[in-house]
Amino acid sequence: MTIYLSERLAGRHNNLNLMRLFAAFLVLFGHSYTLVIATVKAPHRMDPISEPLRFYMPFQSGFPGIGVSLFFFISGLLVARSFLNRPRAGSFLLARILRLYPALIFNLLFTIFVIGWICTTLPTAEYFGTKDTWRYFNFNFSLLRSIRYTLPGTFDDFIHYVVNGSLWTLPYELRLYGWVLALGLLGILRKRAVWLALFAGLLIWSQFYLPPLPVVGTECPERLWIMFFLGITACLYADKIPLHPVLLLGFIASAALAWHLWQPAYNALATLTFCYAVLMLAYRRYWRRLDIGRIGDFSYGVYLYAFPVQQALLYVTNRSLTPLELFAASSALTLTLAALSWFAVERPALALKSYFGNKDARLKTLPARQIAG
Repeated sequence: MTIYLSERLAGRHNNLNLMRLFAAFLVLFGHSYTLVIATVKAPHRMDPISEPLRFYMPFQSGFPGIGVSLFFFISGLLVARSFLNRPRAGSFLLARILRLYPALIFNLLFTIFVIGWICTTLPTAEYFGTKDTWRYFNFNFSLLRSIRYTLPGTFDDFIHYVVNGSLWTLPYELRLYGWVLALGLLGILRKRAVWLALFAGLLIWSQFYLPPLPVVGTECPERLWIMFFLGITACLYADKIPLHPVLLLGFIASAALAWHLWQPAYNALATLTFCYAVLMLAYRRYWRRLDIGRIGDFSYGVYLYAFPVQQALLYVTNRSLTPLELFAASSALTLTLAALSWFAVERPALALKSYFGNKDARLKTLPARQIAG
C-alpha cells in the first residue's frame, strides 16, 4: 500500500521535532569547530566531517548549512500548511509572532544582561550606559533591519567577535512568512500550477540573470528561499508525493549518475534528494520513543542560545577548550537554556494562540448584538 505525504500531514504523529532538534545540533557542532580552529587567514574553517561532505551536499553546505537548510525546508512545509488550514491574515500573523518573538526577546535580554555583562571588558556602568548595548536589542528585536552582532567590549579579541552569529537567518525567515501570507491572500497557494510557474520563474531568474532577484533581500543566500519554497511545494503537492524507500533510492541513484555526467543537474537532484529524504525520515514511520516533542520543542531555543553560550564558554576558559570539549559543554548548557525557554516563554506564548483561536470560535456562536456589545 502506497503512503502519500498528504495522509501524514493531516496527523500529528511525525518526527519533525526530532529532526529540527537534530538540525539545531548540526549548527552547534559545526560552530564548535569553527569558533575554536579559526585563524585570521582561515576564519571559516570547518569540522573534519563537513570539509569533505560539503562537496556532495546541496549548495556545498557543511553541517551548519545543512542544519539551516533543514530548518527552512520544514518551515516552508509547515507554514504553508498552517495558512491553508486557517487562511486568515490575523490568525496567521498571530501564530507567527507568538512562535518567533517571545523566545527571541528573552534570548536578547539574556544575552545582554548575563552573557554580555559577564564577558564584557567594560565597567558595568559603562556597559549598560552606552547606546550600543541597547541598539543590540532594538536592531535584533525588530528583525526588519540588518542584524547587530556585537556588544560593547564583548569578545573584542576573538577572531569571531560576534555575540550571536545564528541570528542572521531570522529576518529572512520573517520575510518568507510574508511571502506565504501574500501568496495565500492572493489565492496562489490554492492554485498549484500558478505557484509552480512562479517558483520556476524565480529559479530561472536567479540562475541566469544579474543582478540577483531580491526575493527576500539582495543579501539573502538563495539556498534559504529555495529550501523554503521547496517546502511550500511539498505541502501543495502532498497528495502527489508517495513516501516509499524505492523512490528515495531512485533519487540517490539519479543524483549519483548526474555527479559523473553534469554538475548542474547533480546540484538540482541532490537538493531534491535531500528534501525527499527529510520527508521520508519525518513522515514515513513515526518513532514515538524518540519523539522529544512529547516533552517540548527545544529546537528553536537550541538554535538561539548555542552561539552565545559557546562564545561565553570560550571566554571563561580563556579559549582552552578543544572543539569536542566545547561541543559537549555547550550542548548541555544550551539544552538546559532551551528547555527553560520552552517551558517559561515559548509554551505559554503559544497557549495564547489557542486562547485567541477559541475566543474567535466562541464569538462566532454569539448573536451579532452580543458580539458588538
